[in-house]
Amino acid sequence: MTIRSIFFYLDRSHLLQTSSPSIHDTAVTQFRTHIFGDSLLRTKIIDGTCNLLLADRRGSSLDHSLFRDAVKMFHELAVYTTDFEPRMLHLSQDYISKWADRECSERVLADYVEECLGFIETEMKRCELFEFDATTRRALLTLLEHHLVERKEADLSKCFMGPISLSLSTQVAFWCG
Repeated sequence: MTIRSIFFYLDRSHLLQTSSPSIHDTAVTQFRTHIFGDSLLRTKIIDGTCNLLLADRRGSSLDHSLFRDAVKMFHELAVYTTDFEPRMLHLSQDYISKWADRECSERVLADYVEECLGFIETEMKRCELFEFDATTRRALLTLLEHHLVERKEADLSKCFMGPISLSLSTQVAFWCG
């Protein structure tokens, strides 16, 4: 931390005399250009971060601060909404769809609804923990509602007479509100 403070001081004292970008800004620009600018490396960085999220969903131990730092890095590089978020949501959709298919086929209606509510709660807590943008949270909630309720309504209605998705839809509306 002391070295960083020294460079920050030197950077600031030098910048007062010139119109040059800061060391930090230069480093971010160079990283974005040379590392993130390489499509192969960019794909590996994005997919590696998404694999950390998948591991967390599957219950593996995850260094949450590492993942949060990766999300902050995507923001700082200005690639969160253009590169990370779309890929993360695409992979989340695949995961949620498979989860819903498996849970719907293995559980009775009441257990399915209970599992879905727990799943939604876990995903929303994960959004807060990893400091995802509000737009990411809304998009993830839309995916959850679509795959857990709308896509499964016909399958679940066979188990229950009447509007089966009311309780789950009400809970999803609570999380969206």
